[in-house]
Amino acid sequence: MSDEALYYVDYIYDGVNVNAENILDMADMDSYIGKDIDEPKIAIHNLKVTKDMVTLMSPDKAPTLKIILPNKVALIKFGSSQEEYDKLATDGYVTLDMVGSCNRNEYNGWVTPQIFMEDYEIVNSCKYYF
Repeated sequence: MSDEALYYVDYIYDGVNVNAENILDMADMDSYIGKDIDEPKIAIHNLKVTKDMVTLMSPDKAPTLKIILPNKVALIKFGSSQEEYDKLATDGYVTLDMVGSCNRNEYNGWVTPQIFMEDYEIVNSCKYYF
């Protein structure tokens, strides 16, 4: 028996090809979630993350990791740490495989898609990014 985590997901994206409209559509499925219907989960495979994409918000109170994709989809991980931020915000890039759930963030009339990260794995890293 393996100790690796196993996740059943509804959709798998490759790299930064995450469709923002799909994320918002899945986030809007709240009224369907209930008995025998789970919240939709997504996975992102081979996501290259560079230092300029990563932010650690509220590092002293409740550290929250935020990764902004080029299309403005935000990946959010609550309960993070400075150490976790340092692993992702390196020179060059790190490649992640991650799983999470979709969310809609509305603030001052702006709507942005978010993915709440449940788990991730660093599968590769490189000191240079071209």
